[in-house]
Amino acid sequence: MQFTKIDAGLANTLSEPASSHDDEIHVSVRVLRPLTHVEQREFHLLGGVGVDSGLPVLSAKLSRDAIDQLTEKPWVRLLSLSRKLEPS
Repeated sequence: MQFTKIDAGLANTLSEPASSHDDEIHVSVRVLRPLTHVEQREFHLLGGVGVDSGLPVLSAKLSRDAIDQLTEKPWVRLLSLSRKLEPS
C-alpha cells in the first residue's frame, strides 16, 4: 500500500482493527486525469461509482484490499475518507 496516496483520516481508519460492521469504507478518490475505459472498468469492479463522469473526484465504498489495490494505480492521486457534507 502506498501510504503517500492516503490522507490522515483514512490512514487512521485503516489503522483501527476491522470489525464486521465496517467491512467497506466510504472514500473519495482523486484521479490525475479522466479514466480510460479499462481504468473505469477496473475502478467499478473494485467498488467505485460515477466512473464515466469525467470528474477528478470519484466516490467508492471499498474494502481494505480494494483500497490497497487502488493506491498502486498510477492514475490515482489521493484517497481520502468521505465526509458527510453539511449545509453552511
